[in-house]
Amino acid sequence: MLTVESLSFRYRKRDVLREIDLQVRPGELVAIAGPNGAGKTTLLRCMLNLLQPSKGRVMVNGRMLGSLSCMERACLLAYVPQDCPSKFPVTVFDMVLMGRRPYLSWRPSEEDLLKVSETLAMMGIEHLYMQEFDRLSGGQQQKVLLARAFVQEARFILLDEPTSSLDLRHQLEVMGLLRQMAGEKGVGVVVAIHDLNLAQRYSDKVAFMEKGCISRAGSPEAVMTPEAVERVYGVRVRYVSDNGRRYLIPLDATEANLISNRDIRKVQEG
Repeated sequence: MLTVESLSFRYRKRDVLREIDLQVRPGELVAIAGPNGAGKTTLLRCMLNLLQPSKGRVMVNGRMLGSLSCMERACLLAYVPQDCPSKFPVTVFDMVLMGRRPYLSWRPSEEDLLKVSETLAMMGIEHLYMQEFDRLSGGQQQKVLLARAFVQEARFILLDEPTSSLDLRHQLEVMGLLRQMAGEKGVGVVVAIHDLNLAQRYSDKVAFMEKGCISRAGSPEAVMTPEAVERVYGVRVRYVSDNGRRYLIPLDATEANLISNRDIRKVQEG
């Protein structure tokens, strides 16, 4: 269990996170959604011990995160940032191999090399293995970082906007892989994400963040109501159904105005 209790974070004199409570169970995919500036990235970094909270605590399997060594944390938590420019030329294969660092001695074993090769193939990027990471497109780099997290074999994976640089096909592919990691391998997955339809389709739980707080958390159906989305994002939406799936559709200004006028008439007539 990955547990966040009463976590707050301040940057200089500004409160960025306030009294955050969150639980992530093994095999669960949790989507953290909210507008820009709500604190999603800061929360992930506090959960990884990259930032020190001003209050509260983070625990992994009952142990305080701050009490663990770097290698112990690496065996438990993997991180996929939005971008990761390298400081020196490194091939795709070597970038992914870095994910095996918690298990390496002097040199990578045959098992380490095999896991990297298998993961590159699973991600469909095995043909890039000798290319320099910095020369790849943003979408290709994102898939390489995902592969690095997968070979790390951590119990929890935290991802910051993993689909932001990907086209539609690869967004579905990546979210499907994360769903597979959670369902088949029991990995706890936390995804900061803007696409509410992807969050609704693939997650077990959604946490809405507003101004540094989690305003509501639970199943996608319970949390992502049109009223909640309007309050969090300031945009009116409606749902449509197709083949048993619900899709969230933002309304443009004209549609929103028509609905608003219709609702007013109903109130007046009632």
